[in-house]
Amino acid sequence: MKVGILVLFVNSFGIRETYNAQEIGMAKAFSDKGDEVTVYKCVAQNAKRVDEIIYPNVRYICRPVKAIGNNTISGFSWIDKDIELLVCYSDIQLMTKTAYAWAKRNHVFFAPYIGAAESYSSKSIIRFLSNINAERIMRFYRDKTVFAKTHAVKEQLEKKGVRKVLVAPVGLDITKLRDDYELISRAEARRALHVRQDARYLLMVGKLVKGRNPLDCIQIFERIHEVLDDYRLLIVGKGILKEELFAALREKGLEKYTDYFESIPNVEMWKAYRSADAYISFSRREIFGMSILEAMYYENTVYVMHAPGPNDVIEDGVSGFLFDSLEDMADMIIKEKNDVQIGKAAHKRIMEHFMWDKAVDVIKNDIGNLIALNK
Repeated sequence: MKVGILVLFVNSFGIRETYNAQEIGMAKAFSDKGDEVTVYKCVAQNAKRVDEIIYPNVRYICRPVKAIGNNTISGFSWIDKDIELLVCYSDIQLMTKTAYAWAKRNHVFFAPYIGAAESYSSKSIIRFLSNINAERIMRFYRDKTVFAKTHAVKEQLEKKGVRKVLVAPVGLDITKLRDDYELISRAEARRALHVRQDARYLLMVGKLVKGRNPLDCIQIFERIHEVLDDYRLLIVGKGILKEELFAALREKGLEKYTDYFESIPNVEMWKAYRSADAYISFSRREIFGMSILEAMYYENTVYVMHAPGPNDVIEDGVSGFLFDSLEDMADMIIKEKNDVQIGKAAHKRIMEHFMWDKAVDVIKNDIGNLIALNK
């Protein structure tokens, strides 16, 4: 089968240099099942155009387009017309219906892949306008087969009248991970990352922006440090809250117990996960959480706030921990001391349920059968 994967978002989402880019992992999984795949990533007009083979039977195209915010503006005439299936990372994008019209006109099966059914913008005017468009898109989805990233999104879509929603969970790209990680000791990983050996590390990975609530780590770390003074913070990420975060750490006298990396090359990220004793995350709106999946793969004990993605991924108390309050999270970290069995269960959970072949199976079992019948 010839498959196209279209990423409508004009932002860093989908850029292939990013760690575990979702549509790249999905494309590789389709390829591994015998399909020929082209990824179409929409990028800003001033971005470089790319067209290259990145994996057996996977072609990757960056197509500069006009945009409103992160919404692609295009008629999609540049998509190859010989594909049979178009998986569209669409959510509530303005051009979702246009992409569908292109697919229908060219007799291509259209599969919307949804991670959010409404806007979560921190700017009220953008959220208001986006949600007006979201209602228009929801009406469009009602008589389509829609694939949701989480059960929470499935429930949202069904409440909005979408009749057929199948959960196709986000996964990890196994080619981006170290399969020999168990042979690498924590001490070896820390030497490679140039962090201290004589400490326990809490790891936080991701953009330092409002929606991810990185400042919550201050309350957590302060509470833990009062009881266990051998803990340090290991932070990987950048964003507009960086200065505010470090100002707060300084004010609390905690900056000296913090190791910071603005970024770590994708191929080196395993060092951070293997160096850590535990992983923490504070987003209450996390759609999925790729770094949470990665942390679990590398057997970190994960301590995460309840959110749509983590609620699907983590079996609370078995493969990680979910919380409603920061106080409870801090107390559990102090109490649990990062049980090895939790880490083992986390890795097993990821391998059995959150690799890209699982999502691809859901899509192929539904739409692939229809394509075969139409040949």
